[in-house]
Amino acid sequence: MGNYIREHWAGKQSLVRSYWINSVIASWGVGFVLGFLLGLFGIPQESIVKVASITATPYMVWAIVGTWRSSDAYTEMNPSKGWGGLAKAGIIVGFISYMANILR
Repeated sequence: MGNYIREHWAGKQSLVRSYWINSVIASWGVGFVLGFLLGLFGIPQESIVKVASITATPYMVWAIVGTWRSSDAYTEMNPSKGWGGLAKAGIIVGFISYMANILR
């Protein structure tokens, strides 16, 4: 597991895995688990999204940095394909949404 975490952080995993598995799908899982646990602890419904977002910050930093680096590596190896730029655009949109949840 430690190698997996380090490989993602360094951008050494494929762009597909970094973006879809480590960023998109895993964030759904992290959000679901945190929301469920916070609900068990009696956190008010209107606060769960904000508290879960703040609690998930270390995961979000790992997901964003690793995917960004993977996108750079992909673009360097495939300069004529736009997937690296699209992944970065998705990361930016996701980050804006993440910050909006914290700031509301």
